[in-house]
Amino acid sequence: MAVHPAANPTVHFQLLTAMNVFLFLFGIFLWTLVEYLFHRFVLHRKTTTYVLHDHTHHKIPTYRPSEVPFLLLGIILLATAWYFQWRFAMGFSIGMLAYVGMHYLAHRSATPKSLLYHHQYHHLVNAHKCFGVTSPFWDHLFGTNYPRKKEFTPRQVDFYQGKLKP
Repeated sequence: MAVHPAANPTVHFQLLTAMNVFLFLFGIFLWTLVEYLFHRFVLHRKTTTYVLHDHTHHKIPTYRPSEVPFLLLGIILLATAWYFQWRFAMGFSIGMLAYVGMHYLAHRSATPKSLLYHHQYHHLVNAHKCFGVTSPFWDHLFGTNYPRKKEFTPRQVDFYQGKLKP
């Protein structure tokens, strides 16, 4: 009589492990979409959040008040997810915390050059392009990526890094 593969503890463990890895990675992937949509449709719409985002972060790039809620929420979600072993929520919260860290580092020019350029373009050339901070994937998919590379002046880079006042 044949035994169902799921009845084998090794196979069951492998399936469970694969599912946990998938859920974790899917959580990170979904965070990048949420980040893109939030940045594009909440922070760049004519609302109170837009005024806060545009008149603070885009005028003084190193001032980032919107990161504090993401940081706190990310830490709380990660701790809760860790306790309950929710793999998807762990991935989502890791993505959220990666956003906070990468955004902070981007304004110090300490991220990979392609991501750095992507975010600099958003601040220095066109605030209606390049909404992804942790990934340019959704910008490519939805047509909001930069059209061509442009060299930034040293003054623009200094402003982006907070070395110059607006």
